[in-house]
Amino acid sequence: MTSLSWRACLVYGIVLVTCYSGTATFEQRFTPVCLAEEQASQPRSAAPWSFLQRALNNIFASEDAFPVPSQDLGESEASSAPVYEVGTCDRGELRIVNHVPVLILRGKPEEIALQEAKLTSHAIANIVAAPQEFLRQLNYPGGWEGLIARGRNYWRYVPDDYRRELVSMAQTAGLNQDELFAINVLPDIYRSMACSSLIVLPERSATGKTLFGRNLDFFSPRQLYRYTIVKVYESDGAHHRFVSIGFPGFVGCLTGMNDAGLCLAVHEVHFTNDGSPICSPQGIPYSMMMRQIMERCSTVEEAIAHLKNNPRTTLLNIALCDPKRAVVAEITPKTVAIREAEQGLLACTNHFCTPELKVFVISRRYGELLEAQAIPKIDVATVQKKLDDVHLGFLTIQSVVFEPEDLVMHLSLGFPPVTKRPYRRLEMRTFLRSEAEDPSPAIGSR
Repeated sequence: MTSLSWRACLVYGIVLVTCYSGTATFEQRFTPVCLAEEQASQPRSAAPWSFLQRALNNIFASEDAFPVPSQDLGESEASSAPVYEVGTCDRGELRIVNHVPVLILRGKPEEIALQEAKLTSHAIANIVAAPQEFLRQLNYPGGWEGLIARGRNYWRYVPDDYRRELVSMAQTAGLNQDELFAINVLPDIYRSMACSSLIVLPERSATGKTLFGRNLDFFSPRQLYRYTIVKVYESDGAHHRFVSIGFPGFVGCLTGMNDAGLCLAVHEVHFTNDGSPICSPQGIPYSMMMRQIMERCSTVEEAIAHLKNNPRTTLLNIALCDPKRAVVAEITPKTVAIREAEQGLLACTNHFCTPELKVFVISRRYGELLEAQAIPKIDVATVQKKLDDVHLGFLTIQSVVFEPEDLVMHLSLGFPPVTKRPYRRLEMRTFLRSEAEDPSPAIGSR
């Protein structure tokens, strides 16, 4: 087929899809948008013309295009007063370690909820208010009340410990329980994160040990970037203590490392080839499943088994590593596919790469991360440089490099893009000891 004929067929297909779906639907493909939820009751394959429309969508899809709500770009460090104050509550405590807030939470779900609510109460209130403003800016269908209503569908799938934690936290902080829960399932319902990871296995590492770098890219309504906090969980009955880089009031885990050196980071995906809906309420909210992995699993193999044995709500790339192995678990409500490292490196962004799930997606960030293949030996500073190469401006609100074998992390936070700021070294081994071992912070900077 000649180039002219190919283009004519493509244009004809566009006209058909546009006539069927309406111009607004097609124009969305050329406008940076975050994808909202797609109900499980309407799989993509059930819609007329779905094959042609999906093919056209895939041709023009780019995982690097995201909406930019109005934001005061004049914000600066000068407008950012300290958010957290050191303190203790029951068995919990909040410390500032090398300029990083570290919240240590211990005990039963109700005790953990009390400690978090008391030590970060004003911050939790802001976290609950932030998405209301964000959804209003983006004209989200149904607005905040619509999100709350959709979130209720997940409540029965929430593990009992986390349900108790959420109920107690809402009561202690004086918050509406439905609103607090909506915050915790928002990532399942509304697609709005664009993240990047690079894992370096020992054979490619200058230290001879695994390195795991990760950017979290997310919007910052009400200066969300100021509220990043490192949480250390020592939950009664959990097999592992773990550290989560997150936000107050959010009980799940998006980026974490446990005391066995198992690390994970989530990356949202928008397109799949297995016919799965982008959102299914018939599963454990994904950030809570990640917390289960941190608390229950010691190795990549155990984490994969946990993903396969539990119902999944959405499309995700989960970058996983322990001191010896690294994979990306590509998951949908229907499928768990595993992608192994190649030549000692593993890059991960926001599209599937395994044969059973992949669709054609343009990804500048993925290509730039893979340029690390040309570097014989990679150290922490090089991983940080690669993370800076793929930052997304004011969306990049957290960046971390884990050294899982030594339980060390290098975290950058504050005014975005944080990859332009110093990475703060934290020796997490002392925090990941049990309370009986009397942890005290060992700090340093890099």
